[in-house]
Amino acid sequence: MFAIRHREAPPRLRAQVFMTAASLKITLGALGAAFGGAPAARSLTSALAVAAGAQAAAVACLIAPRPGRGRQPCDVRPR
Repeated sequence: MFAIRHREAPPRLRAQVFMTAASLKITLGALGAAFGGAPAARSLTSALAVAAGAQAAAVACLIAPRPGRGRQPCDVRPR
């Protein structure tokens, strides 16, 4: 991930790209803990079922065909 960011970000924006990605990662982790903590405190089984459903939805989005791209999830060929 770091190599791709380093390669794809323009040199003048590289620090901003890295800092934005880091802050998004921290923010989303905190949101996940906040939204996941309450259901887990009530029922661990239902919390795990919701997590499994979210993973299944993510996989479905990843492998869904996109217009003009076929069924390839992403283009990560080396340049």
